[in-house]
Amino acid sequence: YRVPAPPARVPFISIGTGWEPLETGPNGAFRWMRDEATLTLEAPSPRDVILQFSATTIGPERQLSILYAGQEIFSERVGALRDFRVGPLTLPSGESTLSVRSPGGTVSPLELGIGDDPRRLGFALLRVRLVPAGTP
Repeated sequence: YRVPAPPARVPFISIGTGWEPLETGPNGAFRWMRDEATLTLEAPSPRDVILQFSATTIGPERQLSILYAGQEIFSERVGALRDFRVGPLTLPSGESTLSVRSPGGTVSPLELGIGDDPRRLGFALLRVRLVPAGTP
C-alpha cells in the first residue's frame, strides 16, 4: 500500500534537544523542557508563519524566551497555562531552529513540595503549531 502524496506541502515542527518524554494531562499532550530546548522548523519553501503554543510552569511565574535566527522573538513571564502567538516569522526553505529558554532556571516538583518528581523543569509546552501568517 502506498500513502498518497499530500495536496500541498506545509511547514512543520519537530522536537529537538532538551525535552522530557511526552505526557498527557487534562489539557492534552505536552512536554516539559529543561533550562533550554530546541524546536526544528521545516518549510518546503519560504513563507511567513505564526507560531502558536500554550505554556505553563510550576512554582512562581518565570521568564520564557524564544530565539529564532539569533534574535529574541518572544520574552514573557509565564505562570498558569496561557495561549501565545508569535510572529510573523519568515521561514526559509529547509530547516531552521527555535531555541526555547528558561533564563530564570528550573525547579523540581520535589523542591516545591508538590510531589516526588525530582526532574528539574522549566516550562511545559502544548499545542505547538505553525499557522500561515494572517490566520486569526
